[in-house]
Amino acid sequence: MGYEGGRTNLDLVESRALVRKAYGLLSETKESIEAKGLNVEVVSCGGTTSYKEAAEFPGVTEVQAGTYVLMDTYHHRFTPEFEFALSVLARVISVPRPGRAIADAGGTAISTDAGLPIVKGRDDLRVEKVHAEHALLKADDNSRYPVVGETLELLPTNIDTTTCLHDEYILVQVGEVLATLNIAARGRFR
Repeated sequence: MGYEGGRTNLDLVESRALVRKAYGLLSETKESIEAKGLNVEVVSCGGTTSYKEAAEFPGVTEVQAGTYVLMDTYHHRFTPEFEFALSVLARVISVPRPGRAIADAGGTAISTDAGLPIVKGRDDLRVEKVHAEHALLKADDNSRYPVVGETLELLPTNIDTTTCLHDEYILVQVGEVLATLNIAARGRFR
């Protein structure tokens, strides 16, 4: 099993070259193990940002992609073909002045270790800062300013460190709650 550590902020061509180099090292390792008489049936590697390279690399038998299922904004930059399936619902609790708002979802509800969350469907509204219990929002001058009581969906930059902040997923389809699902990883990232 190998993992190249995901993509960085390198350009896509340079990043792909580094990923292929890592898979080459993994392939050489497999060959070295087999040269010693041990059979290697599974060569597992890759991730959401490198699933294409892993799937195309000779000898790879398993791809470890996982974030794509729910998707976060970090990985979406590299794999925009996957849709967002998870968001954190936040309610606007204060509008101290036009263009500014405070929502009730902070760092205890949404991780910021890979950057600030994005307001889903609102290019004119951005999260400016996140405190423990609140997100500070700023609207563009030409924006429809948020109002107290309005709900917003926040898209996390890191699914892994956001999901473990919650006890359960609330499964919703076309605005209807279908079920809840316990999150076994609750509190496990620290």
